[in-house]
Amino acid sequence: MGEATAWIVHLDNNWCIAIGEHEMVHFVEHPVCETIPHTPAHCQQILWWEGEILSVMDLTAWLTGQAVERAHAAVSIVRWQEQSEAAPQYGALLCTGIPQKVRVKDEQVCDLPVQPSGWKDVAISCFRHNGHPIPIVDLPYIFSDALVKYRR
Repeated sequence: MGEATAWIVHLDNNWCIAIGEHEMVHFVEHPVCETIPHTPAHCQQILWWEGEILSVMDLTAWLTGQAVERAHAAVSIVRWQEQSEAAPQYGALLCTGIPQKVRVKDEQVCDLPVQPSGWKDVAISCFRHNGHPIPIVDLPYIFSDALVKYRR
């Protein structure tokens, strides 16, 4: 029986995602993001962090096709590697609330939610936590040009 550690990130009041334990780098509760005009609703903002400009991905906007107002926006700073020898890359996921670290066991695996249909494009697997499906997202794909340029 396998077991791993993941972070559950609350995208909004309806949806949560999971990322790997080492993919979460930092959490910013009140980020100062800059809006870039004429960009898709899901990737309109950037954040200055640790001397770098990070893309801020609004996965909820991508999944629904429309911008979502959040009373308390935050960002989770994440990192990934395209290949094992490559330098890490960084981005920010728009979210609400403080991410929760959990242990995930093999027997928690479940099917992806059917709606919205975009889960199948951005998630690599899914597990059940407290009775809810939690998609495990593919960070390299979420921050790839394919998704950033894709308009739903």
